[in-house]
Amino acid sequence: MFNIAYSLFLKYKMSKQKIKPINEQELLSTKFSDSSKMEIGDCYKTLEKFRPYRSPKMKIVRKQNRNIDLSIIIPVYNAEKTIGKCLNSILESKLRVTYEVICINDGSTDNSVDVINTFEKFNQLILVDQPNKGASAARNTGLELARGRYIFFLDSDDFVRKNYFNGFVEDCIGNNRCISVSSVGRYVSDLHMTLYPIGDIGINKSLRAINKKYDYCPGTPWGKMYHYSLWQNVCFFDGFAFEDTNIFLTVWQLANEIFYYKKPIYCFRTSDNSLFKRQKNNYCCIDSLWVVNECINLNKRLNVKMNNQEFYKLLLWHTGPLLIGRLASIAEKKVLESAFNVVADMLENDFPELRKEKFEDNIGYEMIKEGFFSRNIEMWEYGCRRI
Repeated sequence: MFNIAYSLFLKYKMSKQKIKPINEQELLSTKFSDSSKMEIGDCYKTLEKFRPYRSPKMKIVRKQNRNIDLSIIIPVYNAEKTIGKCLNSILESKLRVTYEVICINDGSTDNSVDVINTFEKFNQLILVDQPNKGASAARNTGLELARGRYIFFLDSDDFVRKNYFNGFVEDCIGNNRCISVSSVGRYVSDLHMTLYPIGDIGINKSLRAINKKYDYCPGTPWGKMYHYSLWQNVCFFDGFAFEDTNIFLTVWQLANEIFYYKKPIYCFRTSDNSLFKRQKNNYCCIDSLWVVNECINLNKRLNVKMNNQEFYKLLLWHTGPLLIGRLASIAEKKVLESAFNVVADMLENDFPELRKEKFEDNIGYEMIKEGFFSRNIEMWEYGCRRI
């Protein structure tokens, strides 16, 4: 739940910062003095000291026989208080399609398994046990076992509204959608839920289009229906934090179309503990940089097109506001500067044509881009506040 909670926090934080209006050409010509002087070798050493880079495990095994409509994959870890509501919400949906629910018990030490076992009459339920490896490894196990033509990820502390799946799934199957995205709501209590409606946009590949109009589309695995083919050569990066970065940077790019569906509501939970306390001085946040690099490497192997403005914006968003926000809590100032320089070096080597790209609809992207290519960390930081 960390990514979506942090996204909400970031939007709030940015909205509270009063930025004086300024002419955009004047802004770009402003002399930002804080250029980084760190050598790139020293930058890598600094990051490796606190969070060494690891090659992700990329074992990909997929079922060839897709003989049901839908596979719902639920990673479970110490979710005894919420997994019952999660499973009941599926049962109450009264699905009219063939489906399976794959619960991956990721080494829970509480009574999660006992709660799941009370659903013994739930014939579509499959329970798999594995040692604790994290949510990404649990989802990967689910992907290996899935037999559905469509894949849906559901977190064990979340749930869906009544009849969530019927119209949603039937539309996907009937129209052979690549990805369908539903509206979501943040569950506070049984009497309080904050809704983030998407609206009837219909078919649209552009993430920015939806965010510009409705200002919300979470970059999480859940709340979306995927055609199984999108995951045939893709898995979550096992052992990394922010492993769901590949949703926007890779899986999104493989889809021919993305359909936004208004009516269903996916209900997610957040907590202050997962949002702030877990992040404080946590060097796992450096993974935010490593996973972007891994997504780029994976895209190259899959021949994913990355030379378009839509991808550039997603790339700059992940290496701009998201990166700076996640690393801000780390006390060592050189960590942020090192990460900035490593990204700048990556962009110069892998995306030299990005420098010629013009982002006329948002000065923030233009400043982030120019900050990277001129090695000006102050311009980069300022641009992150302008998006």
